[in-house]
Amino acid sequence: MTPLIKKEIRLLLPAWLAVLVLEAGLPWIGSDRDITINSAPLFFFLGMVLLAVDSFGREFSLGTFSSLMVQPLERRQLWRTKLAVLLAAAALVFAAFFISCGLRLGHTPGFPGPIPANLEHDFRWAMLASGTVMLVALAGGLWTALLLRQSATAFWITLLAPMGLLAVISLAATQIIAPPSDRVIAVALYALAGLYIAGAFWLAHRLFFRAEDVGWTGGVISFSQWRYFDRVRHSTISRRQPRPLAALLQKEFQLHSVSFFGAAVLLALHLLVLFLRAFYSAYHPNTLGSLVTDYFWCLWLVLPLMIGGTAVAEERRLGVAAAQFCQPVSRGRQWTVKLLFTLFFGTLLGGVMPVVLETAALRWGAPGACFKGNGLDGLNSDPAGWFLMAIVGLAVALAWVGIFASTLTRNFLHALSLAIVICLGACFWPRYISFLLEENFTFLGLMPMPWLLLILIGAPTLVALFLWLAYRNFSHYQEGGRVWRGNLAGILGAVGFIFGSSAVIYNRSWDIFQPAEPPHGPAVFSLANRPTLESGGHGNELRVQLPEGRVWCDSLEPAFWKYTGERWKQLWRALVYPVPVSGGPGAFIAGSNWVSTTTEHVHFRTPQGTPSGAAGEVVGNLDTVGIRSDGTLWISSEAQPVVWTGARMIQVGTETNWQQVVRDGLYSVLLKTDGTLWQWGGFNYGDYHTWRTNWPSALHSPLLPIGTNADWRELFLAGRDFARKKDGGVWQLNFDGRTGRFTATRAAFLDSVVAQTYSGSAYVARDGTLQVSDQPVNDDSDEFMGTRFLPVGGESHWLAVAESRRWLVALKNDGSLWQWDMATADTLRAGVQHPPTRLGIHQDWVALAATESGVVTLAADGSLWLWPNPETVWPTLLKLPKQPEFLGNVLAAK
Repeated sequence: MTPLIKKEIRLLLPAWLAVLVLEAGLPWIGSDRDITINSAPLFFFLGMVLLAVDSFGREFSLGTFSSLMVQPLERRQLWRTKLAVLLAAAALVFAAFFISCGLRLGHTPGFPGPIPANLEHDFRWAMLASGTVMLVALAGGLWTALLLRQSATAFWITLLAPMGLLAVISLAATQIIAPPSDRVIAVALYALAGLYIAGAFWLAHRLFFRAEDVGWTGGVISFSQWRYFDRVRHSTISRRQPRPLAALLQKEFQLHSVSFFGAAVLLALHLLVLFLRAFYSAYHPNTLGSLVTDYFWCLWLVLPLMIGGTAVAEERRLGVAAAQFCQPVSRGRQWTVKLLFTLFFGTLLGGVMPVVLETAALRWGAPGACFKGNGLDGLNSDPAGWFLMAIVGLAVALAWVGIFASTLTRNFLHALSLAIVICLGACFWPRYISFLLEENFTFLGLMPMPWLLLILIGAPTLVALFLWLAYRNFSHYQEGGRVWRGNLAGILGAVGFIFGSSAVIYNRSWDIFQPAEPPHGPAVFSLANRPTLESGGHGNELRVQLPEGRVWCDSLEPAFWKYTGERWKQLWRALVYPVPVSGGPGAFIAGSNWVSTTTEHVHFRTPQGTPSGAAGEVVGNLDTVGIRSDGTLWISSEAQPVVWTGARMIQVGTETNWQQVVRDGLYSVLLKTDGTLWQWGGFNYGDYHTWRTNWPSALHSPLLPIGTNADWRELFLAGRDFARKKDGGVWQLNFDGRTGRFTATRAAFLDSVVAQTYSGSAYVARDGTLQVSDQPVNDDSDEFMGTRFLPVGGESHWLAVAESRRWLVALKNDGSLWQWDMATADTLRAGVQHPPTRLGIHQDWVALAATESGVVTLAADGSLWLWPNPETVWPTLLKLPKQPEFLGNVLAAK
């Protein structure tokens, strides 16, 4: 390998690595592979422009072009070598891009089966277009760099010239060709691209062979001087010297004049695109012209990167960075002016400008598909506001990334390359996090990782870190390796601090100083004559039936519901401690000798747009229904929305053959001793929006028979209502909303279930063994998915079991609690045996029941405790505490 080739490789290597990472990673950023593949040529072109300009742009930036031209080699050989290395580098990038797109096309989650034919067609056209725009970018980068000899200006011309021509020609062609033909327009565009490539290569060849690096008498051509500043500088009229702040701002305007010039050209092209879109829009919506015009606004997002990348790196390239530190202005003030200038104009030009232009086009009836598809048909809608804010926020982030990359590099092209790599890494981060969640990855006990906590700690930490690093990079000259090592060490230290502090807070490290569980009082109940604990009403109701026949009832509700109207307290409680608390009466149902009871506490929001008017909260208690040991049927004396009325019960009828009652929503299902089933209630069933003015009650509803069979033996709840016949068969009771009546469907796989000890999809058999279904209950519909039950272990000393969303908790006959976590519960259903682990430290438990939020256990002293299930609450700032939540003491109720 000749020294000339080595020199060209070293010259292109930094930009080539950045572009390689960009193009190989682009197909994997978007979640929609159709859009990703179709928009691939546009973003591929943006990356190749950087590589194309770098070939001669760095020669002029480093001042080595003159040395290159005086080498003892013919210009023909120099041209061929430089062109060969550039084309080889571009070919390698294209190969990586092609392979990455192909893998993305064939390996996409959510798209099983063969690849659709239309997507394969789009892929072939996208790759053909990508190869074409690669040559367009290479040819454009060569002639613009050789003509203008300034990297930033060459980058802008290379980027905007083909984009402007493509937008104009693709839209104008649709007016010439009627009806518009995609094939004809595509052939015309490829022909024009070929002419541009040939002409650009010829012009670059001519400029290189006729290049003369000598001074001339026509003056200095520089885009970094504005006519106004130049006129004032040469004026013979005396004037006051500008103050330091004004001088710094003037310097920044001069430094970024190329970017402002590019913004002016981009504005003119964007207005032209909007004009053509509004008045010459008779093109097919899937043509290349529509793609260009719909995503033309994305070019504005290049401006924050360019303004940020120019801020520091170009001053170092021009050799004025050291001299300005000798001025009578502190380095901190210089950095502040530079940072605010970059963020302001980067946000204004990169975020505000495209938002203003596209929203104006939307009002004029010429919306882009991207804006129109994000809820911007009505600009006052919430999706519209969030989408526009996201664009502005993205511009702020890009400007910040650009200026940080500029403090680490020595020229504009390197800064832009580094900024692109940083942006791509930031785009990959959410995809990587999603992969970790799918793989159940655990880091320092964070699973699922509390991303809100990481953001609350990480955002200010990273902002402060990068502000400090950028200022240090700007104000302290150090050799490159030392600067990079310092920045890398700072970033790794910040990441370690973020994850470490998050782990300490999330895992509630202070809990190690607390006892494992609060102590229990003296025992009142025993396992020999223990009370029963039920959780009906969608898993939120709690009923404890004492041995003497009294029934204590309560209900669970999220703690933050108690802070209605105090949104900050709701938010704090929801994020820090979202454990449900006692929200019901916490009292005994009037009377005693109860054998079967049912209660229901409701709390929900009525949606907007309901027939009755505005949305609002509905909170209240439905009828309390119970059956006494003498077979009589009782109901609460009245039904009121908020007040629990079970403290006063009245008898219904004179019959004494009632046996059991369960509840299904507004309906109560009852069983008589003669084996017949009955339904009761259902007033304004499902009309939740009328509940605040017309509270439902079963007091005035008739008792209706369910079917004609008289061979039913018992009822039990398992997410839905089930009834067992005298022959042992189990049937599921389903409510038909069209007829308003219940029907029974055979559920043969539940025939062996012992109703009194059944919970979810597990039960304790009569011989004391624990049985688990081969499939869990469907959490969305509460319907069973399994067909049979499998024994768990060989022990036969279980008394009861409760299952809360794949979390199994069982009670032994010695009063201890044991659990199988979510990870092993599924393998238990496949017949894989796992030993349980001890839950808690006490050994005086007498009953347990499953709820939506976890498992509730009853201690021998009458206290109720909730063991929260982490899978039933949303990600919080803190892990749920290891101690169970005290709900109250049954014996303390009146």
